[in-house]
Amino acid sequence: MFIDSVVWIALASKKDQWHKEALKLKNQILNLNKIYVTDLIINETYNFLLRKISYSAASDTLVMFLESPKITILFNNFLTLSNTKNILMKHTNLSLTDANIVWFSENLNIKEVMSFDKGFDSVQTISRIL
Repeated sequence: MFIDSVVWIALASKKDQWHKEALKLKNQILNLNKIYVTDLIINETYNFLLRKISYSAASDTLVMFLESPKITILFNNFLTLSNTKNILMKHTNLSLTDANIVWFSENLNIKEVMSFDKGFDSVQTISRIL
């Protein structure tokens, strides 16, 4: 399952509008065998936490991404970003990161994304888990 940056941010930030909802998902996250994130998700999460919360929150989250045996990091290149652009053309309501999640999901046969972002609801190939 993919876990979107909005979930990671909500878990780390008590001030986030989705914090209480994210805490309800925490046990489900801990019980997952495999979690997928992209370098774009890591970038969004780290930068947001650094700007809005603290260096410590950003750094702790980065370490978690890098050291958790459950997390698989998928890296982008010219091909993946070019194909992500095609997803953006079909789903103009998605952010670059979200469209990138869709592209990786479709190509790796990953059917679920955990996210508070309703933009995923317009994509038929992926189910949004709350």
